[in-house]
Amino acid sequence: MSFVYFLLVIGPLVFFHELGHYLAARWFGVWCQQFAVGVGPVLFRFMVKDTEFSVRALPLGGYVLMYGADPEDEQEAEQFPEHSGKGLFSKPVWQRFIIYLAGPLMNLLIAAPMFIAVQLSDDMRASAVVGYVGDGSRAAESGLLPGDRILSIDGESVTYFDDVQALIRAAPGREIVIEVDRNGETVSLRATPDTIVARDDILGLREVTFGQLGMGWVQQASVVHVATDSPVGGQDGLQTFDRILRIGDASVSSWLQFEAALERNTGPVSVVVERRSALPDSFASLFVSREVELQLQMDGRDPAALGLYPIHKTIWHVVPGSPAAVAGLQRGDRVISADGRPVIDINTFSSLLSAQAPHTVEIEFERDGVVMSRSLTTIEMEVTGEMREVMDVVFVGFHGVEGTYVAPELVKAPWSRRISDALRNGLRETVEISGALVYIVGSMASGHMSASNVGGPIMMFDAASRAAEAGWLSLLHMAGLLSVNLAIMNLVPVPGLDGGQLVLLTFEGIRRRPLSMRARQIAGFVGIVCIVLLMLFAFKNDIERYWVDVAVWLNG
Repeated sequence: MSFVYFLLVIGPLVFFHELGHYLAARWFGVWCQQFAVGVGPVLFRFMVKDTEFSVRALPLGGYVLMYGADPEDEQEAEQFPEHSGKGLFSKPVWQRFIIYLAGPLMNLLIAAPMFIAVQLSDDMRASAVVGYVGDGSRAAESGLLPGDRILSIDGESVTYFDDVQALIRAAPGREIVIEVDRNGETVSLRATPDTIVARDDILGLREVTFGQLGMGWVQQASVVHVATDSPVGGQDGLQTFDRILRIGDASVSSWLQFEAALERNTGPVSVVVERRSALPDSFASLFVSREVELQLQMDGRDPAALGLYPIHKTIWHVVPGSPAAVAGLQRGDRVISADGRPVIDINTFSSLLSAQAPHTVEIEFERDGVVMSRSLTTIEMEVTGEMREVMDVVFVGFHGVEGTYVAPELVKAPWSRRISDALRNGLRETVEISGALVYIVGSMASGHMSASNVGGPIMMFDAASRAAEAGWLSLLHMAGLLSVNLAIMNLVPVPGLDGGQLVLLTFEGIRRRPLSMRARQIAGFVGIVCIVLLMLFAFKNDIERYWVDVAVWLNG
């Protein structure tokens, strides 16, 4: 089935690429003699008007054979006198430019609907209701409270939390006015989002600046950090990372429910928790758990008065030898701030450090009731991704426990909203991935990125197989990525590729006369050599990347 998935992805992409050339050529009156999908022996062929269409054995390319590609081929002109004036070189430079550009452009045009279709499948949205507000955050300073329904930001109405996030991200360092519905009363608040600089969330290749308030739509889960002096902590009481499941007769899942249950149970009460025990370091974030029933004296109604805090600031795991370990951070440390800014969530903080260039940050944290400070210096290192590509990533080395938040019930968005979101996000993704791939190609050409990331058919086969295993939406998204990749790679200015032809046509337009036959022959020869070398290089990378899999396949 994996090979079938590969054909389902590659075949249509090659077809539409060549269809772009074909339609543009026919539009300008160029006779297309052959339209081939694949290379090698012909599997079947048929005629449509005056063009022979064929499907060939190897789905690794395709071509459109246009009449008059060689203006000095007198034998071709004598053989087809009825097509006089329909040759490629009889057309002006600008028309030939469009014909060669049409193939890559078609790949970009079909990638956008693929991304849009994937986005369209997301029909659920979170309402514009605040789920949590980080301690010391800009949101807390503004007076936002969990449960507030945001009505508008700077006069622009919002319906879903997506709208809220977009408007906040677009206002780094600028004061905004937030109107909320709080228990039926409209309240106007002012907040200034922090300015965050990090790598983009598409391929992580360029820096972007955005605003952040330190609040979200999800609610904090009822997982506790227990202070050293907590009256309900200790060996026979609550322990850090316990998930509270029930207090008395009340089931608990979120921190808000935990607070409400505490108000109803101020005396001795039965508390059922899920107690998590970490596995060895080699298992990283994994844990085993068991239910434990405790009898506790809940004398205070405020969790903080009992020395209990949400777990979202507490470190669960530190990778041995990592920058975090070198800095002296440990499991159970509750991170308070970084460079004087409050830390809202430990996992978000770790991700933000990974999205920024390597640097040193001063971290303040609490351990066993004592506030400490350490300098943490992140480092850049090479890692191998899922597709066995080599990437440079910024390594931090700590993270929080899973399940620190619970999501409220989502609402179904109307079709009008789904369509507008899908169009906007799908087009944005097409543009941003195209820009990222141009950056990658340029970085490889300049030596700033390893050329070992160039992949061939084996890598594409693996990508299609992995995507298909994840479902048809993942396969469709992968097809979109490969379509953009095919467009950008064909625009590389190498003779023999569309980009090389565009360069030659640009040069011809500047000179205002065609290139000599000798120059075209040299360019053609250089193009063939470059393409063959590129294919061999891609195959070499594939074999190195998948050597074990190739060996198993060869041995049956």
